[in-house]
Amino acid sequence: LSREGHEMSHCVASYSSKLGDISIWSLQVRDGEHTHRVMTIAVDNEESMVIQARGRFNVRPDKEFERQYLDGGQTRSTGKLNRRDRHSIWMA
Repeated sequence: LSREGHEMSHCVASYSSKLGDISIWSLQVRDGEHTHRVMTIAVDNEESMVIQARGRFNVRPDKEFERQYLDGGQTRSTGKLNRRDRHSIWMA
């Protein structure tokens, strides 16, 4: 978590005491030989619900990301994961 927080310039490491109730995921994109971190995602494990998603410097995801990955085109960075996406995000 501290590496994710350092790489993304946000405070995700402060969530370590909540692990178990939540899981932290790192959305990364591979471009040839390079991998780029795009977003850090906190998921409520019991509800399978995204409770927070942030990019570098705590930037919120854009609306297109929310429409594609969250049910119902949520207008905020939380929401239930679509069934097809539950297994397509890698753990941090």
